[in-house]
Amino acid sequence: MSVPQQGKQRLPEALEPHIEVVGNHKTVVEGCKGVTLYQQNVIELTLVRQRLRILGDELSMEQLITGDAMITGKLFSVEWVE
Repeated sequence: MSVPQQGKQRLPEALEPHIEVVGNHKTVVEGCKGVTLYQQNVIELTLVRQRLRILGDELSMEQLITGDAMITGKLFSVEWVE
């Protein structure tokens, strides 16, 4: 078990987001609190403490229920937004 760096508190594992990327055509995000940007080539999701940006082409949010989001399309990158 690792000790968190001083000054940074770690979230309980149940609250940390879980992200799965399937090939370059689908990503599933557990722990999604909302959508801050939704366009054909970029989708930004609000998570517990940060935002997640998904870049691609013909992106579509297929599902957003109970904190889970599924995004499909041609994925280029998945990145954290400060």
